[in-house]
Amino acid sequence: MKKIDHHIHTDNSFDSVEKLKKMCEKAVDEGIEIIGFGEHFSTIERLPTYGHMRFGKYNQEIEYCRSKFKGELEILKGLEICSPQYNIDSILKIVKDEKIDFIIGSVHDIDGPKLRKYIDGKCNKEAYEGYFKKVLQASEKGEYDILGHIDLLKRYAFEQLGNYEFNDFEGIISEILKNVIKRDKAIEVNTSGLGSGAKELFPSIEVLKLYKELGGKLITIGSDAHSAEKLGNNHTIAVEVLRDLGYKEYYYYKQRKPHRVSIE
Repeated sequence: MKKIDHHIHTDNSFDSVEKLKKMCEKAVDEGIEIIGFGEHFSTIERLPTYGHMRFGKYNQEIEYCRSKFKGELEILKGLEICSPQYNIDSILKIVKDEKIDFIIGSVHDIDGPKLRKYIDGKCNKEAYEGYFKKVLQASEKGEYDILGHIDLLKRYAFEQLGNYEFNDFEGIISEILKNVIKRDKAIEVNTSGLGSGAKELFPSIEVLKLYKELGGKLITIGSDAHSAEKLGNNHTIAVEVLRDLGYKEYYYYKQRKPHRVSIE
């Protein structure tokens, strides 16, 4: 079975200082066969993900490493787009011009405030309800291949507000997943959640179970590593969870098309 990390960041993202080449070297050392760089990007000027990306640098580094590690490592060039439901024409132009392999669509803010600020003064239900409404909007209208870390808010809310009760939000989560399935998109198993206060995957096992029950099949696995030392973290755990839930495969995206990897 191929080992793939489909969500990593380097200094091409505003919140990492890691070098792309170092990530590739680490991947080879760890026996990872495919890596997907999902660098932060936004078309919305008020967001911190706006204005950092330099595509010339990113492209040059990708091409250099594709040549250097040819035969050892397959390198996918992606973007993690914050609030992918806005400025879709601009997103499509960039993706075409820059020959992007995949888009992770993510919600990192709620109409301005970043998630760690958004929760201030809110109770558990209000905070998670507002967050899931924004994810629902992104799932329905956004330009993405993979809907990223669906219940990410628990990373920031857990200490102050606790985790969400799945039963309280099953309805809206179901609508999110139905949008993903209807549009032939994927969801992500983001293993960084295991290192957060919540100590569980993004999304939770309950969400992954519901996705399968609704007919969902397209799914990716990513560490969300911002440093080489975290590359591939908890990949085996994610695969075991999927297998236990009855999934037979997971996927990676190349030229915006899903490719199957068996986990049987």
